[in-house]
Amino acid sequence: MFTVLAASGGDIIEKAGAIKSPPHFPCCPFCGSLLFQHDSEKAFWAGSKEYEETHPGYIALIKWLKGKCFKSISEAAVAYEAETGIH
Repeated sequence: MFTVLAASGGDIIEKAGAIKSPPHFPCCPFCGSLLFQHDSEKAFWAGSKEYEETHPGYIALIKWLKGKCFKSISEAAVAYEAETGIH
């Protein structure tokens, strides 16, 4: 779910990109990772808040990710820690 914010700047998924061959899954135009879209921004943040309860710092990481692109959440977390010093 983080990829939608990172790759598309929070825009609708159709504007981000797609695999050219069938089945045409929506993908990040930079790294090719699959994208996911929520029904609303409110639903996205509600799910993020719930996840944050068992994974402290998740929301800060997601906010930091906007405008950045990583192939995995693990790769993003390593870069986040290196840049911010927050684990």
